[in-house]
Amino acid sequence: VIRAVAILRDRGVPVRFTILGEGPARELLTALIVELGLEAQVTLMGAVPERSVREALENSHVFCLASHEEALGVATMEAMARQRGGRQPIRTRKTHGRGSGHGHSDS
Repeated sequence: VIRAVAILRDRGVPVRFTILGEGPARELLTALIVELGLEAQVTLMGAVPERSVREALENSHVFCLASHEEALGVATMEAMARQRGGRQPIRTRKTHGRGSGHGHSDS
């Protein structure tokens, strides 16, 4: 997703990406953000209180859950509950190290 932000930025699309939560990949993500020059577009928030998660979901246009363990967990359900304007969630499957390239509606 961070690489996709770089592509959007390079195409002149105003984009901001905020990552909520903490995990072992933080150092790798930080290095990638710096490598791609995305410090102004990507923010790593770390662990945040539940209220901040709700606010972020309500103010976002896209929700992305990057997890190998949690295919349809609490975070996804919260995002679906807060969808606005009839927007439908989109999911993709990762197979053999690559996304399938096909979006699927969960509705």
